[in-house]
Amino acid sequence: MAPWALIGARDRSTGRLRLAALLGYAAWSGSERMARYLAPLIPMIAALAAAIPVPDGSRPRWMATRAPLTALAGVTAVLAAGSIMAPDGWRHLLGQMSTEDLWSRRYTTWEGVRRQVNATVPPGGRIYAIGETKRLGFLPRVLSSSPVTEPLFWKFTRESASVQEVRRRVRQSGITHLLYNFISAEYRTAHWFSGPPWEARQAALYHAYLRRYARFQALCPIDNRNGGFYLVELQARPTTPPAAWVPFLPGAEQVAARIVALRDAGRMAEALAAAEAVRRNLPGLGLIDNLDAYCRYRLGDYPGAARRAKPGVVLGQYDGLNLAVYAQACLYTGDLDDAERSLKLGLAWLPEAAPSHRLNLAWAGILRARRALARGERRQAERRLAGSARLLEALPDRMPPDLARLRAENRAELAATERALGREGRSGGE
Repeated sequence: MAPWALIGARDRSTGRLRLAALLGYAAWSGSERMARYLAPLIPMIAALAAAIPVPDGSRPRWMATRAPLTALAGVTAVLAAGSIMAPDGWRHLLGQMSTEDLWSRRYTTWEGVRRQVNATVPPGGRIYAIGETKRLGFLPRVLSSSPVTEPLFWKFTRESASVQEVRRRVRQSGITHLLYNFISAEYRTAHWFSGPPWEARQAALYHAYLRRYARFQALCPIDNRNGGFYLVELQARPTTPPAAWVPFLPGAEQVAARIVALRDAGRMAEALAAAEAVRRNLPGLGLIDNLDAYCRYRLGDYPGAARRAKPGVVLGQYDGLNLAVYAQACLYTGDLDDAERSLKLGLAWLPEAAPSHRLNLAWAGILRARRALARGERRQAERRLAGSARLLEALPDRMPPDLARLRAENRAELAATERALGREGRSGGE
């Protein structure tokens, strides 16, 4: 119907409507080119189709409303396209922004991943995307599936009795890499469709396969809007010895679904017990260890939280949880070296949480100043306090209430330490 609607009617009114539809399509083509953004054109096409003369040359009486319908359809399309494109899409159409810059600003982490994958995966590679359905722009072939389906590795493990059988099925599929958006995958499992149940045997078999044949690489900073990504190379030969720790079971987020639900409900002790039960079947799985670390942190077990979160931090395999939990747990245990190192990594890997990282860095500087003051190292203490003051001053004026409260507390502690430094100076002078 759509092609006939665009060419079938020939009077002036439908000509204007046709022009508006073509302009709407041009606006869509200059933005993200996703099919769902063509929805505003549907009323236009419907009005155009209704304007086509019937065989006897007459038209329905309700066609007297075609002018208002035309105007409404045009305004709807223009407003929808404008909201989608503003402001970067318009700048792109006007030649003020390159396609690469448009995609980088719109897709953030996904665009960075696309570039890294194209630079590192051979063109003959075959990638299976999990938790992500955007596939355009990749040089290797990228496959994906609907969130409402049986996960690929759920099928492989259900039909296999050993790691070697799983490996054979992977090889037969031609898949050489997994592209895993763990933020999106966890969200879809929790809020859309959890998928078929994973038996303990299946999950353990998948875990054993990944330990022997998978190499995980964290690709980019984590962005809750577009996600956080890992590229997983599925190797032809096994790793010897098998990896002691892997960050995820891509596509098997359901194994942690109960832990996540209990955590989100604030039932930390129950979530911790659920994590311990899963760990007995899947030892060395970062997804479970990091949830365990968060629950321990919330329960005040800071040494335990740091111990659970540390493997992923040491390996450089972050999930949006372990890096922040480890840094804050180290602050409480007094391990300021690891705390500061992790907080600085957090500024690069978790940019959305930058204000929180800077507050914690400021607090670490105050703690170091107090230690230096206790050792009689006034210059060191002054330098640390000056650094903390700069971090606090650089924070935005408007912050969420919990961060604003922490900033006020940090400023009070900074002032108290500066007063102690002044008293120390006066007593030394005397």
